[in-house]
Amino acid sequence: MASKLSITQADEMECDLVETTAHVGARPTHQVWQGQVFSRSGRSGDYDDFESSTGYGSGDGLCGWNCRHSFFPYYEGLSSSAYSRERLSDYESREVSYNDEKMSYYDATQQQRYFERQIRRWKRERAGMSAADQDTGEATAKVRQWQAAQRDFLRQTGLDRDYFRERAGAQITK
Repeated sequence: MASKLSITQADEMECDLVETTAHVGARPTHQVWQGQVFSRSGRSGDYDDFESSTGYGSGDGLCGWNCRHSFFPYYEGLSSSAYSRERLSDYESREVSYNDEKMSYYDATQQQRYFERQIRRWKRERAGMSAADQDTGEATAKVRQWQAAQRDFLRQTGLDRDYFRERAGAQITK
């Protein structure tokens, strides 16, 4: 919805150029265009075509599935880029260490998502066992095991814990 609003505003302001936002940990296919200026019409000789370059309008492109990027109007000669080349380079090259091995920031966030999926899986298992009046000991132990592994991972990498991503939906109560 926000992207449609940005398009509407750009139309109202008769603005052909847009700049995409940028952030650390962007998926590799989004790193290539984040923080760049594009032509919505594709007729600018100085800027690449917005839709074909960013995949805007597709699920795996700009503003698609799990994409945290957005865009805003850019006026050549009036606007200045929100992101310096140095800042974009830092975003792309950011690494963390886990068990004395380097990994990209993006790969670290994907590893964190794995831990969160495992925690949710075992919480669902525990809730199902509880609802069936079965022993929940194994599932409870697994939840704790995965949470401990995640805490260690986050401590080593410096990433932040997102408790919301660990929720397993509505809790079943007796």
